Amino acid sequence: MDAAVAEAARVYAQFGEDKFINQSSPDSPLFTVTAAQYEREEFNFSGFASSGPRMTRMLAMMRFLAGQLDESKAFAQLGMKEAGPSWSRLNDLTDLANGTWTPPTS
Repeated sequence: MDAAVAEAARVYAQFGEDKFINQSSPDSPLFTVTAAQYEREEFNFSGFASSGPRMTRMLAMMRFLAGQLDESKAFAQLGMKEAGPSWSRLNDLTDLANGTWTPPTS
């Protein structure tokens, strides 16, 4: 087990740390990509991604919390196009698209 943990730490230090730092910086695509660029797939998240509705929900929430309400709504609308009617987070996308989403408190 110790060897596996040591190897995982080595791999992270060699490959993951730079990617994590790049994706968490203020000029990261996670913070700067627009909904239009996302829809045209003009971005590179360096492996940090999820399915369309989950990713657009996360980006919509990030923009909402940053006060970028128009972009938040645009990302939510993209997610609503891809999410199925029974998707468990569809209410979040609907609220974000309407500008009525409330961040969780706990």
